[in-house]
Amino acid sequence: MVGQRLLQASLALFWRGEYESSLVVCERALRVIPRDARVCAQWAAILRALGQYKKALAAYERALRLEPEEALYWLGKGTALYELRRYEEALAAYEQALALEACHPIAWQNKGCALLKLNCPEEALAAFERAMALNPIDSLAPMRKADALVALGRAEEALAALEQATEWNPANWLAQVKRAALLSRLDYHAEALALYRWVAQQEPDCAPAYVGWGDELVRLDLLEQALAVYEQAVRLDPLNPFAHVRQGRILVAVGRAREALRVYARAIKLEPEYAPVHAQKGLALAGLRRYEEALASFGRALELDPTDEESRNARAEVLQCLQDLQAWRRGAALY
Repeated sequence: MVGQRLLQASLALFWRGEYESSLVVCERALRVIPRDARVCAQWAAILRALGQYKKALAAYERALRLEPEEALYWLGKGTALYELRRYEEALAAYEQALALEACHPIAWQNKGCALLKLNCPEEALAAFERAMALNPIDSLAPMRKADALVALGRAEEALAALEQATEWNPANWLAQVKRAALLSRLDYHAEALALYRWVAQQEPDCAPAYVGWGDELVRLDLLEQALAVYEQAVRLDPLNPFAHVRQGRILVAVGRAREALRVYARAIKLEPEYAPVHAQKGLALAGLRRYEEALASFGRALELDPTDEESRNARAEVLQCLQDLQAWRRGAALY
């Protein structure tokens, strides 16, 4: 009885968002009833909420050893694997969950997400449509369906799916931002700008809305306004390397390349294998006539993305500038 009371207390704390306290109570329950699968699964869910995905995976596996026929535990295991970017294993876990409970809409949604990561958009689309059939009022499934449609090059249909998602839940801010991005992609720039602004007004902490808003301002050549908007995106989400890259690009454009280099350094620390940040850093260094460093940055960008022709061309131009500078120095040394 003590263990069950502790489990209920942990659940109550969890649903209030008090994850650290919930974890402490759950671990006490584990010491009392270590072979209770529900306690193991609760432990796993808390660890997942805290971002401790490897530990969460081990906890779900412990729960499954106790109750291997519980679909929810397979679903949780799949989600932990997904967060660890082990997408094939995540897909297998979701399929096992569906083998046990074929009408679970979240399992179908998650299966679709794994299939998208594995570059199987047709199969992902079918999974999302199955999830929508099982739960027609969920706004997440049509949003994810839109991701599959975008991957298939069906932008107009994707826009319709996002409109469906936002009609059901206007406060699904991520769906609203994705809808604005698609409007922009389809050259409805005025509508996209208005929607980004509206989302930022309704949900001031929505960093992606500021990123998209800034992109639309750049298209209008309103660089100082765009810079202010990107800076707000970075303040809201300082761990987002993509916002940093945009901020840095505008800093270079308005003649503040040294500041841009500091921004790029932060972005590289966050996402060292994101090729565009190295390319943009190379442009900033070239603008400061730090040609050898610029060559290294463009080289790194091309290592990460060998198809980047802009970086290849920029590297060739910088190499020519460096050779011209070296030739001038040799000539000047003769006098």
